[in-house]
Amino acid sequence: MPRSPRPPRSPRWPRSGYGSLRRLGSALALLVLAAQVSACSLVRREPVRLTVLATSDFHGALESRYKDPDSGRGLGGAAELAAVVARERARNPDGTVLVDAGDTIQGTALSNLTHGATSIDFFNFLAPDASVIGNHEFDWGVETLRQRIEEAHFPFLLANVETRATGERPAWAHPYRIVERRGVRIAIIGVVTETLANETLPQNVTAYRFTDPVAEARELVGELVPSRADLAVVVCHCGLSEGDIFGTEVKELAAALPRVAVIVAGHTHERHAERISGVPVVQAGASGRYVGRVDLLFDPRGRVVRSTEIEVLPVYADSLPPDPEVERRVEGYHEEVETVLAEEIGRAAVDLDQEPDEECRLGDLLTDVIRERFGVDMAFQNALGVRAPIAAGTVRFSDVYQALPFDNTVVLMELTGAQIERMLSEADAANRVLFVSGLRYAIDPSRPAGERVTVVTEIQQERTYKVAVNNYMAQGGENLSVLEAIHGTDTGVVLRDVLADYFREQARAGVAVSAELDGRIEIRDH
Repeated sequence: MPRSPRPPRSPRWPRSGYGSLRRLGSALALLVLAAQVSACSLVRREPVRLTVLATSDFHGALESRYKDPDSGRGLGGAAELAAVVARERARNPDGTVLVDAGDTIQGTALSNLTHGATSIDFFNFLAPDASVIGNHEFDWGVETLRQRIEEAHFPFLLANVETRATGERPAWAHPYRIVERRGVRIAIIGVVTETLANETLPQNVTAYRFTDPVAEARELVGELVPSRADLAVVVCHCGLSEGDIFGTEVKELAAALPRVAVIVAGHTHERHAERISGVPVVQAGASGRYVGRVDLLFDPRGRVVRSTEIEVLPVYADSLPPDPEVERRVEGYHEEVETVLAEEIGRAAVDLDQEPDEECRLGDLLTDVIRERFGVDMAFQNALGVRAPIAAGTVRFSDVYQALPFDNTVVLMELTGAQIERMLSEADAANRVLFVSGLRYAIDPSRPAGERVTVVTEIQQERTYKVAVNNYMAQGGENLSVLEAIHGTDTGVVLRDVLADYFREQARAGVAVSAELDGRIEIRDH
């Protein structure tokens, strides 16, 4: 992968002699003159048009599986994304920067079965100038992340991380990169949400501390601009949301960094193109379905941006011919994993829908299957760990992998009724929903976060219940601090295997899998 620029070599000073000194003096004079000419040319230049292109939260989406809800047109796909990026680069070939806001490698079977190597191969073709490290880059541990970084032909950036033992930034985390476009030096700075440790397996990042992204970005901008760069682009894996739940860090970045040219956000999978505290902010959705674009008119004389245009562009599968080289690469990825993915494991009688913030058929089915298999009183699953629906009809292992892409395992533990209620309240305080089997609860959106949950099923505060969760939750993921202090037994059984095995069992019995909503998670609208 590209490394940080090497420091210039020390000059070979002449050993002795008046003639050598005179030649040295002449050389230095020429260098000073060249620097003055360069500075004058910078001052006299006309405004420069620059373009920042942005992708985010690709999550291994090498193939198009999405449709525009309004038009029905296909969205996304690696070959289609490459074609749109090429088209946009051609608009301003010498003045374009492409950056990615993280969570690149984890999310589909085609990527996960190679621990993200196929996604890195695709992004090497796409050739971004930099990508920030997101929370899901840590899902297979730091050693795997370092291997992917080594394979990348572009730098992965992360400024706000330090090793707990030393307080130093780890060697694999590069805080920034400086590129030049049309004579303008652009500092690209990468930061991640400070809550990262709660959004991957905590055990994978126990050696590291994630610091305030705003403070780190502010310090780097002050260090780099204008002494080493003319402007800065901050790429952050912390994003905006319509409900204003997760956008605090981005808004704080914009307020603290008024001289930043652009903030490229990610993490929440939403699309945004707006100005916050006067700073252009773009967020390009997720899964390769959109590309963010910010056009800047930069005035070198005052080192200021005179105007900006912000837009999020859909990657319609029918808008351009897909890139043939990427199509060939994706076919090659399939050859590596096809045997495993193509297995027909059963049938679904109905669409098993997936919703992140309310009861859904797939959430009910998964938790019911876990509770039955492990013989517990209750089973819980974080809703955001279920990533895609399973359509009615033939179900292949690839469908289950798409729905449950994370390698989470089932953990068994004993909780009191009081601890169960606290777990639900902690999840609610983080605006998270837990799918459940063996319990009914209600959410009142009109109440403050952390106070919206009411347990409908009668449970005893002091009684101990046998409960199944996943290892991400057991380690405190989703804000579930109550579980961190409780010793559980990790079965080592992966969630997707539990669900896939259930489909196989039902297929052997000649039964198509079904699930119906039963009101176990009630949303109380007033």
